[in-house]
Amino acid sequence: MNTSQKNLFILRRPLLFVCVVMFFSVGFGQELNTSEYKHNYKSASDFYRISEYRKAISKWGEAAKYSNSEYDKAKCYLNMGVTYKALSILDSALYKYNEAEKILVELDSLRLLGRVYNNFGTLKLRSGAFNDAQYYFLLSLKLKE
Repeated sequence: MNTSQKNLFILRRPLLFVCVVMFFSVGFGQELNTSEYKHNYKSASDFYRISEYRKAISKWGEAAKYSNSEYDKAKCYLNMGVTYKALSILDSALYKYNEAEKILVELDSLRLLGRVYNNFGTLKLRSGAFNDAQYYFLLSLKLKE
């Protein structure tokens, strides 16, 4: 091996190492994210069931952060909206419903979008906007067919 071949070999070694490390890191990271997502989502659901709403919101926020899919992220936002509504923090509920809606329209996920519109309807009903509530309830039913 001449000097230029040795130099080339030396330069390639770290590159090979970096490629191998990146390959395993990405795969392991995605698996870790899935595990973190599932753990946080389950914890949030458990907190919601026992009316620990603020803890549930926090855990759904963590789950959304670790989610590997936009659909799962939208589910987290929808659940956060429902929980904010339970706390009567309606502006935050609306904000989270809007986040879920944007994702679900993009994904063309009509069934879950129907749930979002049903929740829009309940917010409109609470605020006395009965015509708007009726619109969202009917839209929700149409999407769930």
